[in-house]
Amino acid sequence: MRRGIIVLALFFAGLGFLQIKQSSIKKLPTPGDSNELFCCYSGVVREGESLYLSFSRLGIPQKIWATVFEKVKGIIEFNRIKPGEEYLLKVSKNGELVYYEHRRSEWETVKIERDSIGIFSICRDTVVFTKVIRCYSGRIKTTLWDAMVSDSIPPGLIDNLIRVFAYNIDFATETRLGDEFSVLYEEDRYDGKAARVGSILAAQYKGKFGTYRAYKYQLPGAGQLYYDEQGRSLKRALLRTPVAFVRISSRFSYSRLHPILGIRRPHLGVDYAAPFGTPVIAAGSGVVTYAGWNGGFGNFVSIQHTGGLTTTYGHLSRIASGIRKGSRVREGQVIGYVGSTGLATGPHLDYRILRNGKFVDPLRITAIPGPPIPKSHIESFKKRKAEYLNLLEALTSSENKNAIFN
Repeated sequence: MRRGIIVLALFFAGLGFLQIKQSSIKKLPTPGDSNELFCCYSGVVREGESLYLSFSRLGIPQKIWATVFEKVKGIIEFNRIKPGEEYLLKVSKNGELVYYEHRRSEWETVKIERDSIGIFSICRDTVVFTKVIRCYSGRIKTTLWDAMVSDSIPPGLIDNLIRVFAYNIDFATETRLGDEFSVLYEEDRYDGKAARVGSILAAQYKGKFGTYRAYKYQLPGAGQLYYDEQGRSLKRALLRTPVAFVRISSRFSYSRLHPILGIRRPHLGVDYAAPFGTPVIAAGSGVVTYAGWNGGFGNFVSIQHTGGLTTTYGHLSRIASGIRKGSRVREGQVIGYVGSTGLATGPHLDYRILRNGKFVDPLRITAIPGPPIPKSHIESFKKRKAEYLNLLEALTSSENKNAIFN
């Protein structure tokens, strides 16, 4: 009996099953064979981790990852996987995927299941939400984050507001005490309770550097974009900052005293200090021209954009999965994580911009805006803008600050 147990253990070890900390071998009923053995994996995506890296951490075979990726790539946006998302896999003793369940939230679950003849079925379980329009107005006393979190406003709303004005406001350097903001946004509710934050419909930010307004409008056959009072696009070639909630630790200079080398030399970029592991995003869509170790810059990524623009990202703790020379990235995609590799005294991002091969100050660069709303749609835009403004005014003066808007 002891010899039989050893042989069985070695058999599964040869398949790589017993190397997994969060897996177990169980007998699970399946169509056609109630006594078949399965290997079960369960995991949770960690902070700064992609689904692929989470699979790798558990030792899940590449073959299984390839199957999962192929089956749900049109359903799950892998670059938008968030920490805390849970998954469960069942793998047959011959290494084939039998069942996969991905719990994106308590409101959404994606399932893959293989039947007895090897055909996969895929389903996406979601609940039906009630859409509510809410309003929030506030004044900055310390930071934008504190102004909203202090009143228990969902963090997702903060992220959305930053994205709306990302081309116009540098929230790392241009926010001041006393700045005011108002946001009209959608909220999905389930069983009378808030489930998740939806899109921002209209927003206003009044600060030392000016007053900015944004209105959501969708043109036929195009995505939803934001426009100002006159229908001009808020979108630019590059985002103002590629990392959120930061402070500037070093500015663009032609003569800076290097903190490690102790000599003066040009620093042709901006250093954004941020906690270790903070995601770094592409400032614009483009093609990766370099991804790897680059001397004093440590882990380093450069991206070529249209209009003769190139952005670079240095001192990364690590480069995101799938980011390699020649790969295409889109604006806002995570390309790496803040670190202190290379010649760095602490965790920060060294961010640089080249225009036609010459370094320019990222804090001063201005980019050509996107196309405005066509004249044929300007009246429709004005009507929608008026609806948003009326609703914003009504909700601002309302005690409960929410209403149904169709």
